[in-house]
Amino acid sequence: MTSCDEWAGARTSAGYGAIRVAGTLVLAHRLVWMQTNGPIPTEQLVRHRCDNKRCISLEHLELGTPSQNALDYVERGTYHNQNTAKTKCPRGHVYDYFRNGRRYCTDCRRENTKQFRLRTNSLTKETA
Repeated sequence: MTSCDEWAGARTSAGYGAIRVAGTLVLAHRLVWMQTNGPIPTEQLVRHRCDNKRCISLEHLELGTPSQNALDYVERGTYHNQNTAKTKCPRGHVYDYFRNGRRYCTDCRRENTKQFRLRTNSLTKETA
């Protein structure tokens, strides 16, 4: 991958390049994408493959879903919030299962499944 072309203009508080177009704030990487490739499809966004929020290089940009974008952050280790440092669930079990961008502990998943089956079995018996 080539080096990033960084936006030299204004930035948002989150660090993305930004410009006003007809009175509306537009993120620079989205503007560059639309000028080159046309409108961004509904339910999609322009993702940075380089993790540089100021980058406007077309080679570093691609379309994707919000879910894909969130998974990128998790997989690359660039997602940080109050929960990312936690290694245990609220019940004190170690998070040892990862699926669709979420962490779980096996013990709680087993217990929740067991309780669900007990509830559904009792409902089935009552209606029979």
